[in-house]
Amino acid sequence: DWAGSKSGRLRIACNGERINGMLIPVIAEFAKRHPGIRLDLDLELRLEEIPGALLKGEADIGILFEHLLAPGLNAFPLCRERYLLAVADRPENAAFGAPYNEAGDYPLVFETGLDPVKRLPLLPTLQHEERTAILSKALGFSLQPLSWRVRQLGTRAALAAAGLCSAVCQERLIGSWQASRLCRFASLEQVLPVQHVVIAFNEGEYQSQAAEAFCRTALSVCSRAAAPDAAWPQACGTSIAIKA
Repeated sequence: DWAGSKSGRLRIACNGERINGMLIPVIAEFAKRHPGIRLDLDLELRLEEIPGALLKGEADIGILFEHLLAPGLNAFPLCRERYLLAVADRPENAAFGAPYNEAGDYPLVFETGLDPVKRLPLLPTLQHEERTAILSKALGFSLQPLSWRVRQLGTRAALAAAGLCSAVCQERLIGSWQASRLCRFASLEQVLPVQHVVIAFNEGEYQSQAAEAFCRTALSVCSRAAAPDAAWPQACGTSIAIKA
């Protein structure tokens, strides 16, 4: 039993984009505080697969959206995440949105110039092709989808930056891709639901102090990066229940 020791292993379930876009500062801080704890980051899963991995005991903690929490899981709320619509930051698109910025200051898509969106095809999000119809209905005109299948957000951002299309992006993840500095963004928060990111664990399984320490590090780093919606943690229904 190494619950109180300074060494051990922590298995983290997360998709690769969220590791790059959100977890790297957390991992860096945790590694400085707990150098003897080994992190296993090879369980890269789609968000929808993470609850099952936690319930089966294949991972100690996982990063997912609140609405994916299943019975038997508990979680800490970390942050909110909006969906953004991206186009190339070029003179002909200057009336659309705002360039990438650390403050996340982007106008609503309804409050910006939509000519680039009408002119450019939309790159569908893999496994969420329904968003083309949702956006078309919300904006009041038909968006023409590209027939391409692109998994990585970095590639989607690069294609948008090249002026080939518009693309839907997740706000917390775009900062790790250089192509985002070549794009303009508008918020889709009144079109697609704002997601709440949580760090989850199986409350029926024994939790080591390593898992608790990583959760607390994630809370600390993410709260410094951006304050979550003040009303959300109270409505989230999750609580801290790490066993010592």
